[in-house]
Amino acid sequence: MKPNYNESLIKVKFLRHLWILSLLLSLPSLVISQNFCLSEPTINKQRKESKRGLENLQPCKIYWISVYLHRIQGFGNDWQDYGADIDTKIIRNLNSTFNEYGFYFQLTGARDWFTNTYSDPDRHAFTLLGIFDDPGSFQHDDAIDIYLLPLNSKINGGYVPGNNKKVMLIGGSRQVDHCSGGSTSYQIAATKVVSHEMGHCLGLPHTFEESIGTAIDYVRENACVNPSTCEFVNNCEDCNVSNNPTLNMNNYMSYTVPDCMSVFTDEQVNQMRENLNTSMESVVSKSQGMPADISGDIAGPSEVSTGSVVWFNIPDHTEGVEIFTWSIPNGFLTTGDETGNIIQAWIGPTAENGNIGVRKTNLCGSSSEKFKYITVVEDDCITCPAIKVFPNPALDRIYVSHVSDGSDDYEVFDKPKRYLLVDINGKMVYEFRSAQKGLILNLEGIKTGFYILSIEDSNTSIYRQKLTIIK
Repeated sequence: MKPNYNESLIKVKFLRHLWILSLLLSLPSLVISQNFCLSEPTINKQRKESKRGLENLQPCKIYWISVYLHRIQGFGNDWQDYGADIDTKIIRNLNSTFNEYGFYFQLTGARDWFTNTYSDPDRHAFTLLGIFDDPGSFQHDDAIDIYLLPLNSKINGGYVPGNNKKVMLIGGSRQVDHCSGGSTSYQIAATKVVSHEMGHCLGLPHTFEESIGTAIDYVRENACVNPSTCEFVNNCEDCNVSNNPTLNMNNYMSYTVPDCMSVFTDEQVNQMRENLNTSMESVVSKSQGMPADISGDIAGPSEVSTGSVVWFNIPDHTEGVEIFTWSIPNGFLTTGDETGNIIQAWIGPTAENGNIGVRKTNLCGSSSEKFKYITVVEDDCITCPAIKVFPNPALDRIYVSHVSDGSDDYEVFDKPKRYLLVDINGKMVYEFRSAQKGLILNLEGIKTGFYILSIEDSNTSIYRQKLTIIK
């Protein structure tokens, strides 16, 4: 990228443009950041070439891509380091951009590289680009290497030595004054600029490359993009553009302000997949295509009772980014995560017989669906004694009354009964033993939620009922 936009002296501008020209002449394969937009003829040409590129569509896959981070640091007091959370920020930025296209980045390692050679904020750009050939760079065959420069580095941008390379240099901070009003300040590594440079690593050119258009119509400064609307501003004094604003100002591979980077085209995604399948295959730790069909049957009861909480699951859960989509009969209320291979459901009083179904889904498609027919009975009693539990819903206590034999509520049983309260995850949250046929259970410490009250005699359940507690 170019030096700070606030430079106003003509001499400084001349030297800056001369430096960029010399850099392009001496390193023709270097992918650097310029500010171009496309004219109408260029856009039409790109559309035609895109159609040709789509003839070789890559099969849909989900990729896990390995990244190794090198934090370049110096020994003196004149360099500015990033915070300890920069590793997380970079991976989060990459995943927030690429996940929706099926690319997942994982940090396989990181290190601090102490060297005054590259941490000097006044060091010339050519010296910094020597990182790619430095024996101390420790580049990896099985990961994309990201070299992170100090915040006050002379280079305040990102560099990839040619498209489809497994290494990038990024860092610094930047302030951009906008002709539409205001200014934007950002740390390069903590913005979507990281995603722009990763696009180069995965083989994408700029949207204004001569291979797909022309370099005649261009935007010379980022200030030509309104950061609040992400639209091209055609009345900027320093903008040399055609009278047709670009269609690519939101593209990650355009030259725009980071907050406006939001989309890759289908053609770009196809190109990245092709490279990950071939020349970039070594950085892919694993990949996944369309979900395989569910092999096992749905496990769980075929007959359920109103008021009960039941569990259903698919035993052969596949690792990856698949989610499970469940369909349940009317009157079944799911209680918890509905995207995993296990689902819980409360059987309501109006529950109906019907099929419970499930299929696996990911970005590339869906598996076939499995079904299990469920029959609903009216209650959850086993021997159905005349036991009353009230109130339900309860606040902080419930009354339990055994009146099956017509005797006094407080008559004593031959032996104590065990009263259990279990939450929807199957965890016991309350236990009490009593031989009385009528008693009060104190529930002051129990949280709001759905529970199952179970009464046991010699470890055999004689009564179960769904209980709702409201605080």
